[in-house]
Amino acid sequence: MGQTASSLRDLARGTLTLTLFQFASKPLLALFFILLGNRAFFSDESYGRLESLLAVVNLFLIPADLGLESYTTRRLARDSGNTSQWLPTQVSLKIMLNLLACLLLVFFIAGFELYRGREIRILLLCGAVSLLSGLSAQSYLRGISRGHQRMEIEGLMGVIEKMIVLITGVLALFTLGSLAMVLGAIALGSIGAAFWAGVRIRKIEPSLRIAWPVPWRTLVESFPFALNAICISLFYNMDRVFLSFHNETSVAAYSRGLRLVWAILLFPQMMSIAIYPIFRACVNSRKHA
Repeated sequence: MGQTASSLRDLARGTLTLTLFQFASKPLLALFFILLGNRAFFSDESYGRLESLLAVVNLFLIPADLGLESYTTRRLARDSGNTSQWLPTQVSLKIMLNLLACLLLVFFIAGFELYRGREIRILLLCGAVSLLSGLSAQSYLRGISRGHQRMEIEGLMGVIEKMIVLITGVLALFTLGSLAMVLGAIALGSIGAAFWAGVRIRKIEPSLRIAWPVPWRTLVESFPFALNAICISLFYNMDRVFLSFHNETSVAAYSRGLRLVWAILLFPQMMSIAIYPIFRACVNSRKHA
């Protein structure tokens, strides 16, 4: 009983830390998108094209994850002392899914010509693929950190990402004003934060390495966790993707309002997600009491 109470205290402390880090990181991202949405700094066409690409990248996080984030969190919470037997091969599965998702993303962007304009095509493709890889790595590392109840790693990862995006993005915006460079700044933030989180998590999870063969059967177990992520991703991104087939100006006007609504209404949702592990642990402790 004492161990359960201690575990709940540790979980509550970690969740509070995560929430505080989220309070710090979200305003940084909001400030950056306020600058991007200002017509004096970024044209409607460039801003609309950027929002379209961001929405498409977020959609392709679905095949890059397929529920592995939540599945890994659940499995680590149940069996954190036996990770050497399954985590290394699951890392290889995650890498294969990411490569497949990046390939599909390239075909989608090239096929529907989402790079319309004066920007260099290869730069936009590289930026989109890099961003997808960084976000995909973050999602998996987030699952591991939550499984070990180390939410401060997730929180710091978000702060580091937003700080890199804000600093490099502002430099790219005011010096070059290029869509490709701004997209590259966002991608740099996601990759940099994922690299930092990987180094930190490697210290608490030595089994975080690559091993073969790829356990494709794991996808059968993780698929139920993917259903929720699929619905959420479609809900948040399909509107801008559909608008991108009309014109970039429409996407820009819509995205300005959407970002404002997100800033006002979605913050309570972020906090509810952060405190979910505490409620889950309380329910489990009552069952075993």
